[in-house]
Amino acid sequence: MKWPVQTQSHRCFNIVLLHGWGFDHRIWDGFAAALPDYYHIEQPDLFNHETFSNDLSDKEFAATVLPLQDYLKKPCVLVGWSLGGLVAISLARQFPEKVSAVVLFASSPCFTRRPDWSYGIDNEQLSDLAERVDNDRQAALKYFCRLVAHGDSSPLKTTRILQAHITKINKAGLLYGLDMLANIDLRADLAALTCPLATILSSNDVLIQPAVAREITRLRPEAHHVLIEDAGHAPFVLKKSETAFRLKEFIHDCCT
Repeated sequence: MKWPVQTQSHRCFNIVLLHGWGFDHRIWDGFAAALPDYYHIEQPDLFNHETFSNDLSDKEFAATVLPLQDYLKKPCVLVGWSLGGLVAISLARQFPEKVSAVVLFASSPCFTRRPDWSYGIDNEQLSDLAERVDNDRQAALKYFCRLVAHGDSSPLKTTRILQAHITKINKAGLLYGLDMLANIDLRADLAALTCPLATILSSNDVLIQPAVAREITRLRPEAHHVLIEDAGHAPFVLKKSETAFRLKEFIHDCCT
């Protein structure tokens, strides 16, 4: 489905799409094409670090995302997929006057399981992925594509699309991203956001359980939640029209 070009009744929203681990801005190309023509869309690349910092803190992470403030020259809606969701939360917390809303695609404020947070990834899974990256970067990324595609209506098709958009970032940068997923906990930041918040989760996601919506609701009772059926960790790949519609619906309900 494609919406009409801008008319006087349409407001031109600024949308910043923040990709997840293992990919770059190109992963959004198909989805961006499904959004209304009257949206202004930015697709920055994230984190091209040369060094790997162990036990990255929330404070260090907040400093890491600061260069992305250049994309916040006008008030915008931040859409973060997976790791990009952490970036969206951090930017919205630091620059509340520049962020109209935050939408988390298959994302969470805390990616690893903790004593008080059961809807995360086991640290062993992240350690295994880091070991795979260290041994064979390309093979690790292809393996991750299969994880992301798992649960989709056509996982092989999704895998092929994902593999065409694997990041060119080096091994150190990939390990740095995994360190973020392992250590960053932005639950307090999410609870303190002053802008509207939505999640778009997938019924068959093996990385972010859709039940995380319940925990996010405890942090932000007014949060809006959408579940995409028969989709894995990247619902915007094969179900881009439905996902785009859900995003447009939230933006126009909450930001107009």
